[in-house]
Amino acid sequence: MSKVIGFDFGTTNSLISIILKNGQVKFYTDDKNLPHPSVVCYLGDEIISGRKAKERLDKNAMGILGDIVRSPKTLLGNDAVFVAGRNKHPKDIVAALVRFLQANALAHEDELSDFTRAVVTIPVGMDGKKRAALRDALLAANMHIVKFIHEPLAALYAYFRSQENMENELLKRNGQLILVFDWGGGTLDLTLCKISDGMLVQIKNKYDNEVGGDYIDNALHDAIIKRHTKKYNFDVSIPSHPGASAKLLNQCEQAKIELSKRDKFPILVTDYFSIDDANASKIEVMLKREDLERIGKTIVNRGISKIDELIKSLDIDLLSISLCLATGGMINMPAINQKLIEKFGLSRLIISDKGDRIISEGAAWIAHDETDLVLAKSVEVIEARNSYLPIFKQGIKLPQEGQIIEEKTSLYSVDPRDGKAKFQLCRTASIGKAMASDPRETYDNLTVKIDDKTEPFRERLELNLTIDDNLILTATAISTLLNDSDTTEIHDLEFGLSVAKKDSNDGIEESLKKNSIFLENEKGAIRVRSNVLRASIAENKKERDKYIPGELLYQYKPEYFDDRLNPPRIQVMEKNYYQPCPFCKRRRTHPECKYPACNKAQ
Repeated sequence: MSKVIGFDFGTTNSLISIILKNGQVKFYTDDKNLPHPSVVCYLGDEIISGRKAKERLDKNAMGILGDIVRSPKTLLGNDAVFVAGRNKHPKDIVAALVRFLQANALAHEDELSDFTRAVVTIPVGMDGKKRAALRDALLAANMHIVKFIHEPLAALYAYFRSQENMENELLKRNGQLILVFDWGGGTLDLTLCKISDGMLVQIKNKYDNEVGGDYIDNALHDAIIKRHTKKYNFDVSIPSHPGASAKLLNQCEQAKIELSKRDKFPILVTDYFSIDDANASKIEVMLKREDLERIGKTIVNRGISKIDELIKSLDIDLLSISLCLATGGMINMPAINQKLIEKFGLSRLIISDKGDRIISEGAAWIAHDETDLVLAKSVEVIEARNSYLPIFKQGIKLPQEGQIIEEKTSLYSVDPRDGKAKFQLCRTASIGKAMASDPRETYDNLTVKIDDKTEPFRERLELNLTIDDNLILTATAISTLLNDSDTTEIHDLEFGLSVAKKDSNDGIEESLKKNSIFLENEKGAIRVRSNVLRASIAENKKERDKYIPGELLYQYKPEYFDDRLNPPRIQVMEKNYYQPCPFCKRRRTHPECKYPACNKAQ
């Protein structure tokens, strides 16, 4: 079987890496020892990919630019796009880039015979549909996705893996908040993470796709043109020679990189403008570091401000973040370095020396260590009286390529009067072991028709849930008497990495037993009133009565409400609420009820 590689298929750049037998990481970079630009260019029947394609760009922007596609993965989900005068499927464009990366890797490899199985990194916001589309696109290039992993988790795993004692470092950071600050060419992604119950999980993500390094390249390009045209006093609308703008833009990118290490960098593009004056036609500038910082100041400040926005959204203090791992090509800018130091200090800030390749390295280590992807929050169904039944438990191992996990649960209708059984799928709002009092977030609702003439607990209902290798949850509810069904797909499951020892995974799942505790509705909450209950409770006649609405139970079992039996207060309230006052015939809780004894009974 072929070796599993790490594949950072990025918005701006992409990179393949593997872990060698000696434990070293090997990166398959381009001729400049940089990750490959995620760019594809169509010239008739010829396809150019990577840096040669990017060098033809005269403006950094995402999507389709004439015969060039930048960041083809952002097009996934579209049926077809128009490139170079032809309709092309995004899957084929992605496949073209992947084939180029595979061929480049093979050209620099003596040991491996193919690059067909990969742990692939994805943005936090990529949902199930786009994950499925990405899998199809890579399969078109004969690359199989063994598992997906979010980019910040891959970066953080690479950091822990680089420590002298990974296990001790994980123990040290257990329960602490860690910020992954990933500032690349296309986007800025901030992800707050935590090690909890043997899992490395994401707490909150914030991104900005308008402050990436490409925006600084464009700003440098425009500032240089403005300075030049002002110097020679001619109109900026004068046309440039074909390809000249692309050359200048590439030199701006190089200047941004080099000015992280030196104070000056020369920019030279001969024959830029189509004019007779040789001096005015030529762009020649000595760009200084202070020029870069001045031109990029607005973008840099906007990016750094996202840290404050993130912690404000969580209502936490900056000091509660124990570690900031800074990654991405942009973190080498001295201005960004300095602002991160001001925020976190030297003791809490790690600026990765592999900023533009740490995500790929993390994916390679995850492949090498066969690290499991796990569910970060239990998938639950809300039952009557707002008890919670976990279907897929927190910490469960998620499927890899070609796998699927399935759970089938039988439930019963507690209140069939409206002819509907209602299922509400949810998850806890926070990471960690769930208590019944913890707030929940709703995934989706399912409703099926049931026989409204039956008594409570007569009709059995089936709830079937599956999770596939694209991490899409499919839920189907079925009523057994009327044979009605309802199905939904959930594309935003939350998942993390199992960083516990392999022999301790069973212990993690064992500690997460099903927990269902009786709750009254939260004050001010509005939700579907669930009317289903699991079979294990439905079969216990002594236990199940308390889940039936009081007014309905009174019709079938009035003796239940004998005061000497001390019936639950909430059911007494429900029964009385719908009982007419014998004096005024209004509900007993009506404010104009004339019978004080009725109100007193409440």
